[in-house]
Amino acid sequence: MTADITRLLAAGIIAYALGNINPSIIISRVFYKTDIRKEGSGNAGTTNTIRVLGLAPGLICLAIDILKGTAAVIIGHGMAGAAGGMTAFALVILGHCFPAAWGFKGGKGVACALGSALALNWPSAVAALAVAAMFLAVTRRMSVGSIAALVAYPVFIWHFAPEYLYFAIGAALFLVLMHISNIERLIKGEEKALTIGHKSRGGADASVLADSETGEPHMPAEPTDYYAGTEIPDLGEDACRIAVIGNGSFGTAIANLLTHNGHDVTLYGRKPEALAKMRETRMNERYLPNAILSDRIRYTSDLREAVTGRKIVVFAVPTQQFRSVSESCSDWLEDGVIAVNLAKGIEQKTLLRPSEIAKETIPAADYVALSGPSHAEEIVRNLPASVVAASVDRTAAERIQDVFMSDKFRVYTQDDIAGVEIAGAVKNVIAITTGISDGMDLGNNARAALMTRAVHEIARLGKAIGADPETFSGLSGIGDLIVTCSTNLSRNRRCGLLIGHGLTAEEAVKKVGSVVEGYYTAEAVCELSEKYDVEMPICRITSSILKGKLEPEKALGLLMSRSKKDELQ
Repeated sequence: MTADITRLLAAGIIAYALGNINPSIIISRVFYKTDIRKEGSGNAGTTNTIRVLGLAPGLICLAIDILKGTAAVIIGHGMAGAAGGMTAFALVILGHCFPAAWGFKGGKGVACALGSALALNWPSAVAALAVAAMFLAVTRRMSVGSIAALVAYPVFIWHFAPEYLYFAIGAALFLVLMHISNIERLIKGEEKALTIGHKSRGGADASVLADSETGEPHMPAEPTDYYAGTEIPDLGEDACRIAVIGNGSFGTAIANLLTHNGHDVTLYGRKPEALAKMRETRMNERYLPNAILSDRIRYTSDLREAVTGRKIVVFAVPTQQFRSVSESCSDWLEDGVIAVNLAKGIEQKTLLRPSEIAKETIPAADYVALSGPSHAEEIVRNLPASVVAASVDRTAAERIQDVFMSDKFRVYTQDDIAGVEIAGAVKNVIAITTGISDGMDLGNNARAALMTRAVHEIARLGKAIGADPETFSGLSGIGDLIVTCSTNLSRNRRCGLLIGHGLTAEEAVKKVGSVVEGYYTAEAVCELSEKYDVEMPICRITSSILKGKLEPEKALGLLMSRSKKDELQ
């Protein structure tokens, strides 16, 4: 009896070890310099490998997963008979799904189970495989084929090898539970069809999804002070006391810029522990890793302390939070303070732009919108950028121009606050659209067409609310649209890329790891277009995709099949 138990344990250990051999993880790391568990659906299995890396890597992974399952059961059966075969079947799947060698995060075990089932009783396995192939061919969804095969497998076992029936029911139930997220998406109609991946070895596309994992791509590998050697001017009485509200990527980069411009800057954040770490390391490791900040920046988690006595308050918070944060500051803002807003969006439900919100929450402040092609990751690296300071108060706009401008950061003034804010809000939605297009590998022609037609949509909405048409050909219009739709530094574009690769909108937003303004603004833009009776087909279709009402594949057909029109009408 002891010898039998020992052989069963040995068979189980060997099977679990074989299950830990995950070709999807190994191939993605060795040949593609990424982790398949951080790409696509995050599953280290055949389907996700095909979707992200391509057909050839996916088929190699499929073959290895099947072979390791077959080998485990053959070894287990040889060591301890039928009991050993079933033990090995169970443990090799467990090792694949929860591999100790890979942090207990593996695949869903379908290919491995197929190999195990072939070794245990090949006729039932082949019959289940035929069921999977049939459902996959009809639905183009691997999860549907897998679940159908798992449900059918015990029936085939009962016919061909009834001695394994109870084990087959248990194994099938376990694997169905591993697909619970797929089942939920199928019920909601959000499960994506199987697509072939676009990732290449070391090419430009190879960084796209990896970028979305870190949230801030292309940052240095080692701590670097990009402002080293920059002389901070002694402004004396002209130095301005400035509060920056929000220690995300943009708030941090702007605080660093203003400090190097010679001003007295306090950076506010909600979490004292995060600020303490920033003060100690002189880095914002979450959003701008390895970029060394000025040691002159002050930090506080006390909002009252941050804004009291400041001449300029810079709001670097998402649009949907601007109302509550600005209201919280209102009691402590001095008369004549200049409120600078960095966010680009439209408030949900009220459909108000940030300047309109500011009129309600901080009416005594002179409001300025700072907008244009300006990624935080490049500002903190002291790379050149040009933006627009827009305000109905020209004096306030010129004051911000003087304070923010440096030899690498050029600031223009504008009085068309409505146009600047509409352009900034809508371009975030369009960036998601172009990201989806690129994620689906629709090509450069498609991206260019979407961006060009988006300019018309932005201009139509802007004209309806009284904006200056020339604004949309400037930095806050075409300039910001180009950089947001074309670079992987854009959170909105990265969100779209992930959706194009098969994730749901909610999964994509979560994976980006930072606020995706376009995700929250899309519906508001569509409601605003309805209010002003403006045709905005790209924004409407993007909003439908984000709400799960339309699949990206169908969206392309809807856009291309619209009625014939003159380009300029």
